[in-house]
Amino acid sequence: MKSITKQEALEFKDRWKFVNDFIAHQIRNTPGDIKLQQLSAMFIIGQDRSPTFLAEEQEVRNRWRLLKQKTNV
Repeated sequence: MKSITKQEALEFKDRWKFVNDFIAHQIRNTPGDIKLQQLSAMFIIGQDRSPTFLAEEQEVRNRWRLLKQKTNV
């Protein structure tokens, strides 16, 4: 794997800071009614999760927990 220079790392970090700042700006400037529609859509999607999906989700969470324990993260 190729290592990067300090300058490249700083440029990478600066690019992601720009992206994060842009997203935060968009969120701040989104009208309240749009945010409410988005929240409503997320709530509806969350209610539609099947028992099978929830069981699989729990299995994934258990695997991550085990990985974290084994790697002391």
